[in-house]
Amino acid sequence: MRLINSSKLPSDGIAEYELRQRHARGELTRVHRGTYLDSELSVLAANSAEVTHASRVFGFMRRSETATVSGISAAVLHGLPLLNHRLTGPITVTRRNHGARRAHVAVRRSHLRAEDVTTLHGLPVTTLKRTIQDLAESVELPELLAATEAALRQGGDITDLEAPLRHRRALRWVGMHASARSESYAESWSKYVFYQHGFSFDWQQVSVFDERDRFVARCDFGSELGLLGEFDGRIKYGKIAGSTEAAADAIMAEKEREHRLRSLGWDVARWTWGDLHDADRLIRRLNAQLANAAAAPRPRGSIRIEPLKRAQPPNWSAIFGLH
Repeated sequence: MRLINSSKLPSDGIAEYELRQRHARGELTRVHRGTYLDSELSVLAANSAEVTHASRVFGFMRRSETATVSGISAAVLHGLPLLNHRLTGPITVTRRNHGARRAHVAVRRSHLRAEDVTTLHGLPVTTLKRTIQDLAESVELPELLAATEAALRQGGDITDLEAPLRHRRALRWVGMHASARSESYAESWSKYVFYQHGFSFDWQQVSVFDERDRFVARCDFGSELGLLGEFDGRIKYGKIAGSTEAAADAIMAEKEREHRLRSLGWDVARWTWGDLHDADRLIRRLNAQLANAAAAPRPRGSIRIEPLKRAQPPNWSAIFGLH
């Protein structure tokens, strides 16, 4: 897979002509002026808004000497989750002056301190901390929570976040509630819904063991009253690569896993994206399950809150074949 930039090719005009011909034949996809994806990478980009956005960022930055990747685009390069519709808009950069206006580039005029900028794959990019501060100006609170928790999973520092007055309340809220133990956008959004409705679990990423200390499962959320919670969306049963047999195996494995948890005395609550959009109904159901679990005998076995492996940002150099 390769990201091809015409500015890196011989200046005799032949190479640029060949790129245009390959583009016309459908062998390359143009993502920015003078920047193309080869066919294999184009397929990946078609199925990933992050790859498409990142390719546009690299294309623009290869021709810019004064801009720093920031905001939405910095979040993409750092691997922070955002809603897909954010990624189809302009790429976002910061520099001291606006420069030439381009429809596909949103320029923020600002002076960045040295401590606000790092280097990713040869590009100047705002640090995780500064990126979170900038996102507070452009995304909603659940999205900001998800991005902040992803930054924490990478070891980012979110202490003393700074922002214009109108955004300080949001940053203060995520600073109080963000945790490095959320492993997906869905878990972060679930936490946001819980906080907004006065509901909470006691643990995140809780490992459950049986009476003989054998590992049974790791669940997204858990309560000491005997209720485990799981967002049911990471396994797309009908879309598992391979075959319907693989999908069936995944369903059976998940049913067996839940059976073992229930046999130990745990109740298991599941919810989906649709449930998160009907939060009042979801919270009523969770409260009812929590009350039933509290009235039942305590689960057998034990639980552990184990350390999680630090998350790594995408390796864009490898994805794009950069040298």
